[in-house]
Order: sequence, then structure tokens, then C-alpha cells
Amino acid sequence: MTQFDRIIQLLELIRQSINVLAERQALQTLVEIADEQLRIMQHLKEQSMSYGSKHNAESTLMTKQEVLAYLNISDSTYKRRVREGLLKPMRLGGGDVFYKEDLAAALWESKRKGKI
Repeated sequence: MTQFDRIIQLLELIRQSINVLAERQALQTLVEIADEQLRIMQHLKEQSMSYGSKHNAESTLMTKQEVLAYLNISDSTYKRRVREGLLKPMRLGGGDVFYKEDLAAALWESKRKGKI
């Protein structure tokens, strides 16, 4: 569950609680405010998912060994490209992992050098 999901869930609970007490006009205004906050948060979540992250549920994670084979490079070349910033691994469970779509520049470099 993302942070947005937790906030949305909390706002929904607040709205439900206020709605129970909304027999007076003043509380109805609070319900309307809670509804608007909920709409705004859902909109922000949608925007974040479409603009903030280039990875989706279908994104492929690759291990270091898979990247070596995919790019047809040696371990020393891998280390050099990490040092130069051409490869930017994520640390997950003590090992390097990559999203396949993040390897575009490195793949182009391997093709340019005739490795692939």
C-alpha cells in the first residue's frame, strides 16, 4: 500500500465519521471539505503514477548477472560503467538490480562497440 493509498483510506474514514455526525448544516460543510480532499488526493495519486514513475507493474527487474548477459559485458566493464554513472543499480537484498528500461543507454553503448 502506497503512502497515497494510506492517506486516501484515512480521508475516507474521516469522511465516513463526519457523515455519521452530519445532521447539522455545519457538519455537512465538513463532509463537503472531506469529499474535496479525497478527490484532490486521488487526483494527485493518479498524476504521481502517470508522471512520477516510469516503471509500472509490467516493468522487468534484472539482476547483475542478467545485465552482464543482456549487455554482453564483463564484470570489470560493469564496475567501470557503474563508477562512470552509465549504469545506476538499485540495491535490493544486498544485490544490484535494474529495471530493463533503464538500461537503454548502456544497451546503445554495447551496440555501438559491437558487443551485441
